[in-house]
Amino acid sequence: MTGGLDEVTQSFAFQKRYDLSMSNIKKLAREGAATGAITQSPNKMSQPEELRERTKQFALRIIRLFPALPRSDEARILGKQLLRSGTSVAANYRAVCRARSRPEFTAKLGIVIEEADETVFWLELLVDADIVPKARMQGLLTEANELVAIFVASRRTATSRSNPRRHTAIAQSPNRSITQ
Repeated sequence: MTGGLDEVTQSFAFQKRYDLSMSNIKKLAREGAATGAITQSPNKMSQPEELRERTKQFALRIIRLFPALPRSDEARILGKQLLRSGTSVAANYRAVCRARSRPEFTAKLGIVIEEADETVFWLELLVDADIVPKARMQGLLTEANELVAIFVASRRTATSRSNPRRHTAIAQSPNRSITQ
């Protein structure tokens, strides 16, 4: 039982932050459409593909954790919630990669952020309720928090690119006077 939990909680190496802006994803799609495949070296994935794989690996770690939890009612109830939210991160990120517009991209990314943050909550609750030792959950907690940070930064980037500062546009408008 603890062997599975130890395997699950091994920490991934911290990976670089990803540029998941809509323009980057669309650029990759254009390249793939123009050449028949995304042009890159066979061993190197694009940043969205790397994050897609990273979220899938995270979901697999959550799936492996579930049967390793203690057989108590509390552990099963919390574990099922964790299983739903943890696997939902990967599934919803796949939907982000298929967004057709910037507003759809940011909306779907918001769902991924909510699910990732909920996953952090369930992991913390398992530790705080003394169901699983913190040392065994540290790797998953670190990964979940890193994913939240990556997705929040990505949404911030996408939002800032789609909503130029309104006050700058007003200040530069020649038709507006200070008294308006």
